[in-house]
Amino acid sequence: MLTSEHTWNLNILCVDAQEDTLKLYQDVLTSSAHKVASITQKYKRIPGGHPMLETSYSVFPAMSGKSAIRTSLEAKNKEMEIAVGFFDIGITGEISGIDCIREIKRIFPSLLCAVVTEMNDQGVGQLRSIFESQDEWLYIKKPFTKEELLQTACNLIVSWNLREEQSIAMEKIKESKEKVQRLLVVTPKLFRQQDYNELCQSVVKEASEITNSPHAFLAMRNNSKMEFMAGLGKYHIKAEEDKQRHLKVLDNPQSWDKGCLVPLSVGEMPLGLLFIDELTYEARDTEILELFTSQAAYAFENLRIQAEREEQKMREQELKIGKNIQESLLPKFIPESSDIELYGLMHSAKEIGGDYYDFINRETRDNQITDDIFVSIGDVAGKGVAAGLIMSEVRSFIRALIPFYESPHQILDLVARLLERDIWGTGKFMSVLLMLWDARKKNFRFTSAGHEHIIHYVAKKKTCSVFKAGGVVLGLKHNVVSPHMKENELIMEPDDVIVLFTDGATEAMNAKGEMFSLEKIVELTERYSHLSCEEILKTIFQTIQEFIGNFEQFDDITMVGIKRKRINK
Repeated sequence: MLTSEHTWNLNILCVDAQEDTLKLYQDVLTSSAHKVASITQKYKRIPGGHPMLETSYSVFPAMSGKSAIRTSLEAKNKEMEIAVGFFDIGITGEISGIDCIREIKRIFPSLLCAVVTEMNDQGVGQLRSIFESQDEWLYIKKPFTKEELLQTACNLIVSWNLREEQSIAMEKIKESKEKVQRLLVVTPKLFRQQDYNELCQSVVKEASEITNSPHAFLAMRNNSKMEFMAGLGKYHIKAEEDKQRHLKVLDNPQSWDKGCLVPLSVGEMPLGLLFIDELTYEARDTEILELFTSQAAYAFENLRIQAEREEQKMREQELKIGKNIQESLLPKFIPESSDIELYGLMHSAKEIGGDYYDFINRETRDNQITDDIFVSIGDVAGKGVAAGLIMSEVRSFIRALIPFYESPHQILDLVARLLERDIWGTGKFMSVLLMLWDARKKNFRFTSAGHEHIIHYVAKKKTCSVFKAGGVVLGLKHNVVSPHMKENELIMEPDDVIVLFTDGATEAMNAKGEMFSLEKIVELTERYSHLSCEEILKTIFQTIQEFIGNFEQFDDITMVGIKRKRINK
C-alpha cells in the first residue's frame, strides 16, 4: 500500500512569453469544468476507493526563463515537487528556453517535460543532452487545442506518478530483500551459539536490529516460571531487581502502546517471549519478525539437544528442526472461494528440502483483500539448509510483490531478477509455478519458471489434459530466464480439477527401482475426480506411499489441488 508514502502530484510549471498561451494553460488545467481524462481517472482515487470525477492541476505560470527558475526555487523551498513542465523553447531573454529546461531539471531531477515548439524552432535536438531518456519528454506544436493540452498534461502526470509509485515499490522490495539476506546470515550464527546466555543476548540484539527498535528484552520459560534473560535500551539490566520490574510489562498489555510480544515455541512447546518496544507500523506488519522468532526458537531447541544428545543424535534433530522450519512456512489457512476449492499437502523426506506451496488472497495497493487467489508451488534443487533458505527467500519475495503487481508474469520476472543476484553461480536453482484465480473473469492466469507438468481434468470430456508448464528455472541469469516466461490462461469449467506437483511425487521409487510416474498420477486424477479436492490429493498420496512401501523416501512429495465448484442455479 502506497498511500502513506505517495500523494498524487498535480503540480505543473508553464513557461511561455505569450500571455494568451499562459491564460490558456490556466483556464484549461485549473478549470473545475474540465474533467481529467480517463487515463488519470484509472489511477487517481479518493478515500473510499472511488475514481475522482473532477480535479484540477496546480499551475505555476512564468513568462520568462528567469521567472520560471525563481518560481521553481520558491516551490523547492516550500518542499513542493513540480511533476511536469510545459516549456516554450523559443522564448528569448537572459535565459533561453533550452537553458531554462536544463536549470529547472537540475532543481527537479524527476521532472517530465512537454516541449512546446513552433515549426521553425531549432532547439529540439539539444534536448538529448538534458534528459537521460527519451521517455522523459515529448513535444507539442503550436498552435494546440485545449483537448491536446489536457491529454498531454494527463499523460505526463500519470507517467510521473507511476514512476514514483514504482520507485516506492522497489524500495520496499529492496528493504524486504535486505532483511531476508540478513536472516540468511543471522540464522547460522544463532545455531552456532554454544552458550545459552550468549544465545539470549544474540536473539535480543538481532531482533532489535531487524526491527530498528532500540528497546527489547527476552524472557525464557524455566519450569513453570518466566525468567528474564537479556535486555537492550530501557530494558537493560542495571540491578537484579530490574528483572522482575521488566517482567511485569508482560502482565500489562495496556502499557505496551507501540510494543509487540512475540512467542518463541517449537511445535506445541512454548520456550519464551520476545518483547520489542516502540515498533514502527511497518515493522509490526512484516513476516520477517515471525520468521526470525521461528528460527530463534529452533536455535534454542538446537542448543538443548546439543546438551542432551550425542553428536550423531544431534545431527538427526537438526534435520528435524530444518523440516519443521520448512513446514512452518506453509500457508496457515486455505482461502475461501465461492468458485474453487483448494488443498495442498507436503510430506518431507529425511533431509531438509526446498519444496514449497502457498495460497494467498490478492491484496490491492490500498490494503484491500480481494477474492482473487494466488496459488504457487516450487522446488529448490538439492537438499539441506541452503535449499530451505532459498525457498523461504523466494516465498518472501512473492508475498512482498503481490500487493503491487497482479500479473504472475511480472511477479516471477522480478523474483528472477532478485534471485539471480543471490544464488547465480552457486549451482542452486528453483522451479516455480505461479497462478492467479481471477474471481471476476472466472479463469486462471499462470506463469511458470521451469516447473513440472500441469494436469487438468476436463469434466465434460472425462479425461485429463496434460501439458508442460514451461519456462526456465530461477537462479540462472535474468536475461536467460526472462525471455522464456510467458503468461498463459487456463479456463476451468464446473467439476474440472487441476493437480500440481513436484518431482518427488512422479519420481518416488520402490525397492525394485521403479518410479511412480506422471501417467499414474493422471490415471488416479481421472479415477477420483468426483471426490473433493482434499480427498483426491490424499488418495494419490496414499497410493504413492503404498508404492514406496518400506523403501526410503529420498525427496519431498508436494501436491496442490484445485477444483472448480458447481454453479448454484
